[in-house]
Amino acid sequence: MPGMHIRRITAWAMALSLLFGGAVAPAAAPSPKAPAQRRESLAWPEHRPRVEISATSRFGDDGTFAPWRVVDGWASSLWCEGARGDGLNQALTFKFDVPQRFARIEVQGGAMASTEHFLANDVPIGWELRTDTGVRLHAKDSALTPVQTGRGPTGLTTFRLPQKPLRSFQLRIEGLLRKDGGAHACVSEVRLFRHEVAEPVPIAPVPLEAKPYLALPRALQQVLTALATCDEAALGTHLQYPFTWDVEEPPLHARGATVTPVTTLEFHHPSELSRTCRERPFEAPLPPQGTTVQALLHEAVVEAQDRVSITFPSGSPDAQGMRWWLAFRGDRWVVVELQR
Repeated sequence: MPGMHIRRITAWAMALSLLFGGAVAPAAAPSPKAPAQRRESLAWPEHRPRVEISATSRFGDDGTFAPWRVVDGWASSLWCEGARGDGLNQALTFKFDVPQRFARIEVQGGAMASTEHFLANDVPIGWELRTDTGVRLHAKDSALTPVQTGRGPTGLTTFRLPQKPLRSFQLRIEGLLRKDGGAHACVSEVRLFRHEVAEPVPIAPVPLEAKPYLALPRALQQVLTALATCDEAALGTHLQYPFTWDVEEPPLHARGATVTPVTTLEFHHPSELSRTCRERPFEAPLPPQGTTVQALLHEAVVEAQDRVSITFPSGSPDAQGMRWWLAFRGDRWVVVELQR
């Protein structure tokens, strides 16, 4: 195939050729299976609540320090207030599309991207929390409680809430650790925990004002459709080149041992992937049959600012999984890495 570079991992195959003492006939290639095309809602699953996050002020106008950054799961992305003064009484407000129950709320104050950033900005160490249901709580940095005396502030403040659904809450700064020349008061993360799980883990809300995350469901459908139809233009739009893809050859068996040779394909142009998809689909990174957007969104993990990883559910316990990494580039999501 013109332009395609194939690297074959030959060490195992050479060893087996000696073991067998002759050539081994490859097994028949598996039949291609395209992802099922079905009508489904192109939206995030219900267990990932939609939330609108606003602030009394913010630093900058380009979105780098937008309020929604505090729920992207990435500590190096921040909300920083932009008001005159020291940041006291600046606040974040969370409004959910449907009522939510939270066991606790953790606020990670400070610019946690690096020690340098942490030392250069003021750290909120005291907060007031108010909910639309009338709950009003005050809390301070957990390192400043009586049982933790002697430790310096870490910026982490925890609220425990009653089992009562709420539609909105506000976090207001009422205590600061001021730094020499501190530029702004910043918050790295606000983590939300549910009541109904034995070992609570942070839920992953979808910020309604975050264009990248709202665009992800449709982008995933476009990628699935592009691969199912082998459409060259769509494959060029939604995948980044070059990329590599490991193809497993039929397993080889000898003297109680089983080895699966692997061929690594490197695609430099969408025409190569489109041709492979049509002519040798077993060598293309086609999702398992029946894959849905909703199932993929259920497994999506925010790994960095505007970058997510998605693990495909395995069809059987012994089936190999697949993972995609997508990045928001300009105005669209692009698959930047694929891995078996």
